[in-house]
Amino acid sequence: DAQVDVAAVGEVDGDARNAALEAGVINEGELAHVKLAEELRLDAIQVDSFNKEEYLSTAVSAAQCAATSTESNDSTAGTVNS
Repeated sequence: DAQVDVAAVGEVDGDARNAALEAGVINEGELAHVKLAEELRLDAIQVDSFNKEEYLSTAVSAAQCAATSTESNDSTAGTVNS
């Protein structure tokens, strides 16, 4: 039985992926899935990657929130949810 020492949690580095492929633990298709999963995981983590200036540039005032909330409520007035 071929075994590859890979951490249960965390990034799977290229060496570990290649070792798994060479040892026959995974095939080319599975390697592609592992690479894609790692890319998607990193993209999800990066969603919260911004500095204070970038964060504050997206701030919405209380008045804007109230206006949006009022508009939303007006557009649904009289509708019945079933």
